[in-house]
Amino acid sequence: MNASRRKNSSTPQNDYRPERNAELLDLERLYETPSWYAVYTCVNREKLVAAQFVVRGIEHFLPLYESVRDWSDRRVKLQSPLFPGYLFVFTTLRQRLPILMVPGVVNLVSVARQPVPLSAEIIQTLRDGLNRVSTEPCPYLAIGQRVSICGGPLKGLTGILLRKKAAPRVVISIEEIQQSFLADVDENHLIPMEQPVGTAPPAWAAVSLR
Repeated sequence: MNASRRKNSSTPQNDYRPERNAELLDLERLYETPSWYAVYTCVNREKLVAAQFVVRGIEHFLPLYESVRDWSDRRVKLQSPLFPGYLFVFTTLRQRLPILMVPGVVNLVSVARQPVPLSAEIIQTLRDGLNRVSTEPCPYLAIGQRVSICGGPLKGLTGILLRKKAAPRVVISIEEIQQSFLADVDENHLIPMEQPVGTAPPAWAAVSLR
């Protein structure tokens, strides 16, 4: 009897935990599901990386803005990356190795070493809307009065408003990569959201992609 008890007590216990299995299944789905990710590049290598993505058949999106520069003999129009050091790629995490092997790529933007998938709706809004509004890079901003864009090419985005004496401009921020850009927005397309109690509307703000 005692031997039987000792034998039973030495038998390995089944460490089955449903929540652990659920986490593993979620992680497996994340690795197999195609999503948009932000790619961090070396300085001034965004276009070269994008060109390599084209050659290798990797779906990507490099937002650009147009600026006019005065050269010694003429004025030229240039197209430059809207988010210096970043572009976006559509892939599964299981297939990320070919992306990371492209010269100029540093890594996928990650939190706690885990690449962060981006909203497909955000990427689609950027692809459809950026060529219909005037844009330029600006410092990343994350405070101010929260607003909702209810019309125009950037309809559906929410965030914080930037006001100027002339037509209002909106700072659109992508929090995952802490990058922002300015866009002209019709004031009639902006709806103030709930203002925090005890705070006054600021003289400026930013619109965050959430």
